Amino acid sequence: MKFKAHLFPFVMKKFLFFAVGLIAASIIITAHVILLVESFYENAEITTLLDAYWWAVTTVTTVGYGDILPVSDEGKIIGMILAFVGIFTLGTAFYFIREVIFSAGKEKITFEKEAKN
Repeated sequence: MKFKAHLFPFVMKKFLFFAVGLIAASIIITAHVILLVESFYENAEITTLLDAYWWAVTTVTTVGYGDILPVSDEGKIIGMILAFVGIFTLGTAFYFIREVIFSAGKEKITFEKEAKN
């Protein structure tokens, strides 16, 4: 338990930095790629860079309002990949945050038990 208590904050900081970087890079890259892919279609809903960023943010956070959608098969595949990246990254980040909260509570209970003895 002592090893985990000392190692976990370091791992947590590194992972959260990685997660934020991965999500930011995913949004930036896919917004530009989706705009490039969708620009070849006349009936495209993603026509500006702002539309592309809006679509990328709502897709990576898995909100997916549905107001802007890719019309091409390539765009839909990009959307699926981006959604999986978001689910994996955000889910793992929330797991780490949960572990920090619960491990702090466990350490407090253990400390209180040792203090009573």
